[in-house]
Amino acid sequence: MRGRHASGGPPQRARTELGSQEEFRMTAADRGPANGAVQAACTICGGEVRSVIDLPAFPITGVYLRPGDPLPPHVSMDQALLHCGACGHAQLANMLPPDALYGSTYGFRTSESTSSKAGTEFFIQFLDRVAGQRQFNHALDVGCNDLHLLRRLEGRAVARTGIDPILSREDASESEIQAIGSTVEETDLTTLAGGPVDLVLCRHTLEHIAQPRAVVQALVENTAEDGLLVFESPGFDRLLARHRFDQIFHEHLQYFSRSSFFRLLMETGAQYVAHAENPHHWGALLVAFKRGGRRSASPDAPAPRRADIEARYETFQRHARATRQMLQVADTPVVGYGAAQMLPSLAYHFSGFGPMQVIVDDDAGKDGCRYPGMDLVVRTPSSMPEWSRGTVVVTALDAVDPILRKLLGERPRNIILPLSQF
Repeated sequence: MRGRHASGGPPQRARTELGSQEEFRMTAADRGPANGAVQAACTICGGEVRSVIDLPAFPITGVYLRPGDPLPPHVSMDQALLHCGACGHAQLANMLPPDALYGSTYGFRTSESTSSKAGTEFFIQFLDRVAGQRQFNHALDVGCNDLHLLRRLEGRAVARTGIDPILSREDASESEIQAIGSTVEETDLTTLAGGPVDLVLCRHTLEHIAQPRAVVQALVENTAEDGLLVFESPGFDRLLARHRFDQIFHEHLQYFSRSSFFRLLMETGAQYVAHAENPHHWGALLVAFKRGGRRSASPDAPAPRRADIEARYETFQRHARATRQMLQVADTPVVGYGAAQMLPSLAYHFSGFGPMQVIVDDDAGKDGCRYPGMDLVVRTPSSMPEWSRGTVVVTALDAVDPILRKLLGERPRNIILPLSQF
C-alpha cells in the first residue's frame, strides 16, 4: 500500500477556481455510483462511534491530471471522522470504492520516495531493537508495495513473501521473494510457500483496511508460536498534538492512537512486546507483538477524548483562516512550493489558496500537471525563473525542512508557513 495516485474517468468539465468548500461539491452523476460502505461501529472494540468532524464534499487526494486527461470518476465525497468513546479509536464514516482510490495508475512506490525510504530504515532499526540478531524462517510483508522492505531484509529470513494488489499489474518477479498480487483479506494465509511465517511486517497498510481487527486476528492465528509481528501506522496522538487535521483523507480509514492499538492487541489475543514513535514520518506508531500465550500488559495510554479533538480542530481552523487572510491581502505574486499528494486536503480546509495559480515542485514528472477541480498548475523552478520574487507558501507540509532550506537560500519576499507545528 503505502501511497496513492489515480487518474482516468469521464470527460473533464469546466471548473471554477477553488474558492470555498462548496466548489468541491459534485452532483450525484459526477460522483458515480454511491457504493461506498458506511461504518456503523468501532472497528477495534465494536463500541458506539459518533461523528466528531464533518467533511462535506471532501476531495480525493493523490490525483495528478496531465494536459488532456479527463476527470476521474470520483473527485469528492461527503466524509466524516468518527470517534469511539470507549477505546479512543477514530475512523472514517464512509469508505469509497477501491477503484476510486487505487486505480490502475496508482503510482506511489516506496523505493522512489525519500521520506518513505527513511521511514523504512527507522522501522528496521526498531525491528533490530526488538528482535536483536534473530534470523527468521519466513518473513511476510503485508502491503509490501514494491518489495523495498523485503529486499532490505535479504539475509534476515530464509523465505520472504510480499502481499500487495499492485503486484498483480506489474513485473515484480524476484528469484528469492514470493510476490502475491492480492489483498491480505483475499489471501489464504495457510497455503503460503516457504513454511510457517515467523515474522509479519505491516507498514502503513492497516489504516487502509476496513476491518483491521479481523485482519490482525487472522495474521496472529497464522503466525508461528514463536513468531513476531511488527506493525506501523500513522499515529493519531501525534496528529492531534500537531493539529495536523490535513492528514485526514479518504484512503486512511483508520486513525490509531496508542490506546486504540493496544486495545486491538487485547481484542485479538496478542501479546504486547514494545512500541515506538517516529515523529518525522506521519507521527508513526510502531508496535511489536506476539501471538497468544501469557499476555503482558500494554503500557497505559490515555484515549483521545472527543472534547480535545474538537478543541484542537478549532485551533487548526483558526490557523487555516489566518493563512487564507494573509493570501487574500498579499501585495506580491503568490506561488506554492510542493505539489504534495495531500494538497487538495489542505486547500479544502483553507477554502482555497486565494490568488495562487502555480505550485512549484522539483519533480519534473509533475511539470504541467493539475489537481482535479483546482485552477492550479505545477511547474518546475527552472521553468519559472521569477517564482521566488514574491510570496511563497509551503504547500507540502510533510517536507517543510528541505523546502525551508531551499527557500531561505532563494530569499523570496515573503514565506508563509500555513501551520505552526510540523
